[in-house]
Amino acid sequence: MTPQSSATPEEVAAWLRLTRAAGIDEAAIRLLLGEIGLPSVILASSHAALARLVGTHCASALKDEESVADLIDATAKWLAQGGRYVVSIADGAYPPQLLAAPAPPFVLFASGRIDTLGAQRLAIVAPKNASAAAIDTATRFAAELARRGVPLVTEFGSPYAESLIKAVLAIKGADLIALLPRGPDRIAPASQVDLARRLAKEHTLLAQHAPGEAEKVESRLEPGSLLVGMACALLVVEAPLRSPVLATARLAAEAGREVLAIPGSIHSPLAKGCHKLIREGAKLVDSIDDIVEEIQRLPPVQAHTSPLS
Repeated sequence: MTPQSSATPEEVAAWLRLTRAAGIDEAAIRLLLGEIGLPSVILASSHAALARLVGTHCASALKDEESVADLIDATAKWLAQGGRYVVSIADGAYPPQLLAAPAPPFVLFASGRIDTLGAQRLAIVAPKNASAAAIDTATRFAAELARRGVPLVTEFGSPYAESLIKAVLAIKGADLIALLPRGPDRIAPASQVDLARRLAKEHTLLAQHAPGEAEKVESRLEPGSLLVGMACALLVVEAPLRSPVLATARLAAEAGREVLAIPGSIHSPLAKGCHKLIREGAKLVDSIDDIVEEIQRLPPVQAHTSPLS
């Protein structure tokens, strides 16, 4: 049974005030959490006490209860629909592998299951405009890996992810997390709204942006970092040399994640990125067995110390 979120409405509001206050960067938030404790305690501190740690401007922003009131209200309405959770970095359900990634989000917004967030997952990536062959390969690999009990994670919204998700949904006992590039109330493209609803019934939709949060709000993570943080290994299905997929693969390698790549024809420009990754040390895979063996031999990702420790 999926556990209920332990966060009260007051705790959710406090996390949003701390992490969404204007002009407060990650370093300041970590300092406050480490020096004072939970957001409710931070917000109850005097202006002078906060200013000594993070400066007058940040202290004033934290004391402004109205600055994120609309965001708090939108999040409360989103949570009220049920099966939705706010998971903070202090929550036991927070994925330990994400804590081990650079700049993990302080708050996650989940629809569906949260009891499997900490599973050792394989991320499957391809360009948003992946070829038909790549979509077919990603879909077939994902379906067979799901049948073999490998938890998966992918980014929601692209044609290859749509095909992959549909295939995994058909497999009983599969475990899939799809990452939303926007807030959990902003499913895109519109043609995949029903797919998102189906996914949230048995699996998980995960976002780092709050409901109602503007699209242009600067992310604390580089593109692809949430995907890397949620995975123990990354499978690159297809990648031209200038594809953003290569940047994601580099982030994965820098974060200590295993990078796997499927080779293609030496004559295809769509395979050159995968070949480059293999030359640089990525593991060449051409079968499901290669991937399963690789996942099974990987040790659990060890989380770094939480800012609240």
